[in-house]
Amino acid sequence: MKKAFTLIEVLLIIGTLPIFMLVISHLFSTMMKETPRIWNNVQQNTTMLNMLSQLQSDIDKSQNLPQTHGDFTSNEKLLLIKQEDTLIGYEFDNGQVTRRILNDTQSNSDIERKWQIPDANIKWNVHTDNGNGYCLEITNYIEYKKYGRNEEKMMNSHLYFIGAM
Repeated sequence: MKKAFTLIEVLLIIGTLPIFMLVISHLFSTMMKETPRIWNNVQQNTTMLNMLSQLQSDIDKSQNLPQTHGDFTSNEKLLLIKQEDTLIGYEFDNGQVTRRILNDTQSNSDIERKWQIPDANIKWNVHTDNGNGYCLEITNYIEYKKYGRNEEKMMNSHLYFIGAM
């Protein structure tokens, strides 16, 4: 005698198969929507880490984090780093960070490097002692909208001390 499926078993499989396919299609759809956004966030975070590596190198070789120098004033958009014979400025504006070798006037500054980080939020705070900057605290994260609300991903905080190397 041959084994076979009963009518009830076949109807049960036919009834549960669409429910199973609905769950799988929803998971697949979510994965297809989220993968590009996640990839973009990882790329931006990698770019931000490259920028922070350059910043750390500049801080390690620095002598001071001045509040002002010539025509330049350090604020939430501009960070000044005084090295032995040069002044370096990091400017955060409209989703990009620009590293410049600064001269006495803003019109003569040379752009050395740029990092495009459109969804990044970078905040720095210079810790001072008797008016001299000795430590830089940086908080950074990638910000994006998801389902109508802002999400912050890959949040980090870094402390860099003057002349640490």
